[in-house]
Amino acid sequence: MGAGLIGTSIGMVLAAHGNEVSFSDSSPRSAELAHEIVSGFTPGINEKFDLLIAAVPTSKVPEVIINAFQQDLALNYMDVASVKTNCVAQIEAYSAELASAFCGSHPIAGREVSGPESAQADLFDGRPWIVTPTNATSESAREVISSVLKSVGAVEIVMSPQEHDAAMALISHSPQVLSSLMAGELMLHSPQVAALAGQGLRDVTRIAASESQLWVGILSANSAALRPVLSSIYQRLGDLITAIEGDLDHESITRFLEAGRAGRELIPGKHGGKRRYVVLPVLIADSPGQLKRLFNDAGDAQINIEDVSMEHSPGHPTGLVQLSVAPESASRLEEFLRERGWRIYPPRNPDNLI
Repeated sequence: MGAGLIGTSIGMVLAAHGNEVSFSDSSPRSAELAHEIVSGFTPGINEKFDLLIAAVPTSKVPEVIINAFQQDLALNYMDVASVKTNCVAQIEAYSAELASAFCGSHPIAGREVSGPESAQADLFDGRPWIVTPTNATSESAREVISSVLKSVGAVEIVMSPQEHDAAMALISHSPQVLSSLMAGELMLHSPQVAALAGQGLRDVTRIAASESQLWVGILSANSAALRPVLSSIYQRLGDLITAIEGDLDHESITRFLEAGRAGRELIPGKHGGKRRYVVLPVLIADSPGQLKRLFNDAGDAQINIEDVSMEHSPGHPTGLVQLSVAPESASRLEEFLRERGWRIYPPRNPDNLI
């Protein structure tokens, strides 16, 4: 139920593992497109599914699952929404039988673009996927959901609904608010200023492109957990404003920035844990085939690229591709690419965690 980015991506992987997958969506176009992408099937009149996945906006999850249960559509039910507490409360209040057949879940994966056309079969590969069973959740519901997570290559993490919502308020919902806040600030200034944007502003505002109505539902549903986090951020921002007013308080400014550096290091790297990478900035021409040639040359060097970012100034015929690699591989890759004719700037200090 729900043929958007998440629902269609799940369906792609499940179908590839030999499962029969059918889509339903409030948009006939989305459902039709998802069926075409996944080669889904149309169920028979009395068809009963092993699992119904509610991949719909947060505010619609209880309604969708309760309606499906009333129609006896499935043996088990799960959702993929980013807020859990209210949903679980409504489902448990409706029926003990439904509460037994239901298990909440939330994949920590996504993109800033939506719709079935944005689906990716590897969207969940190696990504955390939180499962939020309650005392009412049956073992059969847990088993079928675990099998889904195994199929899509996700890493299962078990939390209570309350723990989940508190965590999401900090690591997902607050970043969305801050990204939208920064991007909205651009609207108060001349468009010529935004045209000067570098990679820092692009990074900060990337998720501000997310669908507004989707986030209205998320922020509203998780307001209780979100308010304390935003209040803390507000207080710390106020402290910084005070520190840069009048006689500059350099010590407070330093503490503010150092806390940010320390917090950044708490975020695990691609492979888990705190791994340091060297960033090699490679000058690249703005012409077809250049990225492909660069990646092919890096592949010929037999060196794994851990992360990639790009910077390009409007109106200029060149840009920078920044390749993040393990420190022990940086010199070898730099030498190899120089031999292939690439122009490489001095590597960044390898103290940044990716």
